[in-house]
Amino acid sequence: MSKVVIRTDDVDSFFKRAKDAARRADQAQKFEEKVTLSFEDPQRLFVVLSEARRRLMSEVMHVPKTIKELTDLLRRNRSSVSKDVGMLEK
Repeated sequence: MSKVVIRTDDVDSFFKRAKDAARRADQAQKFEEKVTLSFEDPQRLFVVLSEARRRLMSEVMHVPKTIKELTDLLRRNRSSVSKDVGMLEK
């Protein structure tokens, strides 16, 4: 994965993109290798994507890592890394 798109958007636009993606999947079309994070509330975007979480995302974009590996690489305590991984999984 090499591209992350972060946007603020409404629910209708989200479902429009999801429907389009489902149609392309049904037609066996290839997908661009990207992740899109959509936030309805711009303030929520800044809460979720703190500096620490952005660093964590950068570490796992190309090669998945364990919590232990992330803890060592980012020099953060295990409970904080686990909490942030849980937040980003939602």
